[in-house]
Amino acid sequence: SGITALRIIRVLRVVRVVKAFRIMSIFRELRVMVSSTLGCLVPLAWACLLLGFIQWCFAVYFIHLATDYIVSAIALDGPDVIFDKSKPYYQLREYFGSVWSAMYTLFQSVTGGIDWDGVTRTLNDSTDAIHPTIVYIFFIAFTVFAVLNVITGIFV
Repeated sequence: SGITALRIIRVLRVVRVVKAFRIMSIFRELRVMVSSTLGCLVPLAWACLLLGFIQWCFAVYFIHLATDYIVSAIALDGPDVIFDKSKPYYQLREYFGSVWSAMYTLFQSVTGGIDWDGVTRTLNDSTDAIHPTIVYIFFIAFTVFAVLNVITGIFV
């Protein structure tokens, strides 16, 4: 009687496994989608690394630029100029005050989280030259039209 009870338990386990396989066949498309998603994690990591590197390169440029203009503003108007919210240097410090804030600003610019006009106006108002705005527009165009389209082509 003990052996028959073990056989019944084994049969019940086999029936449960068979039911699980039958349910899994219903979700075949889901399994394909999950396995495809897991299969593209490595290329996705490389794509994120590439985007991060490009953003870091441009962020370092904009930090260097912002630092130069903020230092010159402090030399001319005193150290309180960077805390005056009515001055463009305050916003320049907010956008490009550190590596993290510069990369975050550039990421938001590419993904639609921040308006390009606000950043370009800040660059125009706080700097005397047009080249920071041109570099910023080049960054947006290069990232959106070139890099993101190539990445989309890889995954599609």
